Amino acid sequence: MAAPVRGEDPIENLVWLSDSVLELRPRPESWSWSWGSAVLSYGLLRSAQVTGDGRYAEHVRRFVDAHVDEDGRVDQAILYPDTVAPGMAVLGVLRRTGDERYAIACEFLADWLLYDAPRARDGGWFHLPVTDVQFIDTLFMTTVFLAGYGEWSGRQDCVDEALRQHELLSGNMYSEVDRLYWHGWDENGLFSPWATPWRHHNTAFWARGNGWAVSSAARVLSVADPASPDFQATRDRLESVLARLEGLQDPASGHWWTVLDVPDGPFNYTETSATALIVEAWVRGAREGVVPPPPEMLVDRGFAAVQSRIVADEQGRARVTGVSIGTNPSGYWPYVLTPTWPDRPWGVGATLLLLAEVAGQ
Repeated sequence: MAAPVRGEDPIENLVWLSDSVLELRPRPESWSWSWGSAVLSYGLLRSAQVTGDGRYAEHVRRFVDAHVDEDGRVDQAILYPDTVAPGMAVLGVLRRTGDERYAIACEFLADWLLYDAPRARDGGWFHLPVTDVQFIDTLFMTTVFLAGYGEWSGRQDCVDEALRQHELLSGNMYSEVDRLYWHGWDENGLFSPWATPWRHHNTAFWARGNGWAVSSAARVLSVADPASPDFQATRDRLESVLARLEGLQDPASGHWWTVLDVPDGPFNYTETSATALIVEAWVRGAREGVVPPPPEMLVDRGFAAVQSRIVADEQGRARVTGVSIGTNPSGYWPYVLTPTWPDRPWGVGATLLLLAEVAGQ
């Protein structure tokens, strides 16, 4: 792949990357009902909103229609929270079309989260139905959809539960001392190689996980009731994490390290999707009025860092590099030995979200 990006203009690169997704992934009907497809779809929908190009939204609609039938039934078994993540795509198509069948599908997914999702003893959602484990990723994969659907439908119970889950999962995975999120938490400390009965969380701070947390918090707070008992605590925590992340941005590259607080650690590397999510969360949160504006230098460095990872292939199509593959909670070494791979859907989706946020201002 050639090294240079197409240009410095966020709109130009947003269109280039979105067009490249359509060319490189021409059959959205074949996309799996998964969190990766969900994040990619969410980014395409945001691109359609900012650029006005309906082709990107139509691509997402084709993905949704492959899994939601004419009666609004989802063709997948919804067994654990991550399987709700494509609800972000369904909701986006619903907002654009108003088609009742998408509303039925969203209502089903929202009610599953409210009433059927597997939960810890404190009420926080588990990551899987068969182990007593929570992942910080769950916040983005669930609460972005649930709060958004609550806002669209007028269901305050959905918005309130999305905000409450931020408090519940943060209670287990947020380190008050470090002002960062752990990746995983095991309720009993018995089912995970990274936990024990006396230390229920993993032992390293993973960058993308913190990106999922701050990005979802900014979105949920933007539609939540400031009078909610969980609102101020969630906003205070978001501000605290962003302030800590400011000090952890690599000044040379503008990125964040995949293990956030060990910049000089052996084999540690800077990671694209984490950088995109962190910068986008702060810019969006400030635009929505839920956090103070980010330092201009942080945004400039981070945005330039992400743009530098968008490279042209031999056919001139945009490819997003430097994105780690799917990652489980762990200690330091498994994180830094996790490889990166071009065009991971969650990395492309996160990059689209950042480009759209900066371009849409």
